[in-house]
Amino acid sequence: MTTIQRLNAGLSPSARATPGTARSCAGARGRSTAFVTHDQEEAMELADLVVVMSMGRIEQGGKPAEIGARPATDFVHDFTAA
Repeated sequence: MTTIQRLNAGLSPSARATPGTARSCAGARGRSTAFVTHDQEEAMELADLVVVMSMGRIEQGGKPAEIGARPATDFVHDFTAA
């Protein structure tokens, strides 16, 4: 598995790698890829599956639309509503 951690949160959106680019790079290698981000917009746009964590604990995992529609905890609700 490849892990890509996002280190460019301060960059403008035009300077960031787009979700399609990141997905293309991961898919071209034929591997599962874990993208690590603190940006909920990026996570929800990029991922097939999302794991929302708080203080090192998994709060909820699932498809982005499911997490947004049915947050399991107040933390997940606040995270997806931001």
